[in-house]
Amino acid sequence: MSSAGALAIATPSMERSTRRQWSRVTFLDTTPPWVLESLTALDKMTELGDNWDGYGSPRIQPGALISARKLIASVELQDLPAPHACPVSGGHVGLHWRVGSRELELTVLPDAQIEYLKVLDQDLEREDSMQAGVLAAEHSAELERMLTWLIRG
Repeated sequence: MSSAGALAIATPSMERSTRRQWSRVTFLDTTPPWVLESLTALDKMTELGDNWDGYGSPRIQPGALISARKLIASVELQDLPAPHACPVSGGHVGLHWRVGSRELELTVLPDAQIEYLKVLDQDLEREDSMQAGVLAAEHSAELERMLTWLIRG
């Protein structure tokens, strides 16, 4: 963290016309606590090497970490709880939220795609109690809808 009170979040992007790279900056005084907690958990995943799980999984892929940081930084919901952030076999990043009887599990892939599982009802015997799918790299609107559903129903 810099002494200027801002946290540079690793969300690199290339501008086509000038070929310059930039990173988004998020100010600490306006950042929800869950965002900072989540980014700290993601940073700890960079310390994991190959075979981190004892079953031969590769280290967490840099693209998955960048995509997960970008995802966390893009969410504008202040009252969201911190997700459980964890490494996932294959070098991916997992984010899991539980609010009441609702759950949302995201697996962030290195190419910025997101696999999701929504638990709509804890009665898992019912076929309609879960929804699963994949969000493309440009997923912000759909992701906001899922997170809003999670906390507001």
